[in-house]
Amino acid sequence: MFGVPALAADSHSADVARADAAKQTKKVCVDQTKDGRPVKDAKGVTKQTCKEVKQHKKLEVENK
Repeated sequence: MFGVPALAADSHSADVARADAAKQTKKVCVDQTKDGRPVKDAKGVTKQTCKEVKQHKKLEVENK
């Protein structure tokens, strides 16, 4: 009707879905330890292990 190919509409919805997925992840970093002490590199910066985890929305609960 407007002359827009069907693939263009699908790619836009995929871009929006990817943007929503990016908002639902959170980067969590934890310091590395060895023998109870933090591991440091040559500059003296503490090494960290980082992961991307999904962040779930909390459900609203009604209080009675």
